[in-house]
Amino acid sequence: MIKRLKESFDFSKRQLRDATRLALQAAAAASSTFLIMQALGMAEEFVGILSAVLVLSPGIGGTITSAWKRLAATIIGAAVGALCFWIIPGGYGTALALSISMLVMNGITGLFPQWRYGVVAAVALALGSEDDVMATALDRSLSIALGVVVGIVVSIGVWPSKSSARSKSFIREALSLTAERLELALSHTSKDVTDEASKALADLENRYSSLISHARSEASNVNVADNERLLERLDAADRIDHSVRLIHRVATEEDQIEHEGNKMVQTLEEVGQSMQQILRGTSSDEQDEERPSMRALHDRIEELRGVTGGDESKDDWHHVNRVVLVFALDEIVEAMEILGRSAESGSSGG
Repeated sequence: MIKRLKESFDFSKRQLRDATRLALQAAAAASSTFLIMQALGMAEEFVGILSAVLVLSPGIGGTITSAWKRLAATIIGAAVGALCFWIIPGGYGTALALSISMLVMNGITGLFPQWRYGVVAAVALALGSEDDVMATALDRSLSIALGVVVGIVVSIGVWPSKSSARSKSFIREALSLTAERLELALSHTSKDVTDEASKALADLENRYSSLISHARSEASNVNVADNERLLERLDAADRIDHSVRLIHRVATEEDQIEHEGNKMVQTLEEVGQSMQQILRGTSSDEQDEERPSMRALHDRIEELRGVTGGDESKDDWHHVNRVVLVFALDEIVEAMEILGRSAESGSSGG
């Protein structure tokens, strides 16, 4: 129980930094919205402040994307709430107006989840004043819109974090984990796989999946040109991920690679070390003059292919596994070449 509780509070530096950023931005957005609304004589502080705080995301692109969606949702929610309020009389009829507006809005958000924020506007209108429905709709819609604008300004002005940079950061972390996974997976090709090792590899795979998911989410919020490069890097990272999983799968079935002789085992170790060095260099974006060349890596894999091709029993299951292993290594090299080209393209493009 204590171990599980400790793991629940084991946050990375990035998570703590993002939490601190959001806390500061929320504080600034809430106070700024309140002061502006007070200065302009706007009475709907609650929905305005709520809008300013909820629109915030750790990245600028995420905040702007969320802002556009919530503005559209506000218009739809306001229209639904005003219509229900207009048609149904006040008093106890408010409960019916609220019920119908929630029925309609949640039915819509079931099909278009990005419009869920419209529920706030719908509730605000359904609970509005009977005297002037249109004035109520306009006041609360303007308050929500103001909050959205303040949220965007705060995201840009208070400890900003670009979504493109965030996506690249997530990719680098994922590649660093992939280097660890590759080391574990390759080590299992010449020795038995223990339960502890399998558990460690599964944990790394889960962390990788989470990082790549965050990277794709941030990449979806950047402009087209940068997005294309990021998607190229993400696809290459996933290609390496699939290959590492394939190597591990082969390793769990293949325990006789050492029977091919020391040459294959030694060459496989050297290839693995070179790949890990390249991946770690790519994950840190550092220029390592001692980093192995791709050409040398291709040559080493060709040596492995020669060893596996020397077996005349083509139907032998162990031989098939070793061929699959070399194929997976080839895929990793090709993906790393894509990562290298993408990094050069990104740096040359500013």
